[in-house]
Amino acid sequence: MPSVIPFMPFLGGLCTERGGTLSITSGYARMYEVPAVVGVKGLMGVIRNGDVIRIDGSMGTVGIIREGTSGEGLERSSQECPEREAALQ
Repeated sequence: MPSVIPFMPFLGGLCTERGGTLSITSGYARMYEVPAVVGVKGLMGVIRNGDVIRIDGSMGTVGIIREGTSGEGLERSSQECPEREAALQ
């Protein structure tokens, strides 16, 4: 996490597979006032490079808005990836 600190002012939010409300990730998110959802099991198996995701820190949810891969851009909408988003529930 410390390697991300210089980029914190530019991040739209944070989500991790590990951690809790007292984790360092949560602390930095509060300090830099960015939404965060921590402790999402299986997150890294579902989210891929290039995906655009929605992070709702108040509700504690993460959703896939658009699928994409690096190099291909954003081509498919979230209507085509409900099974991946369901894995995050």
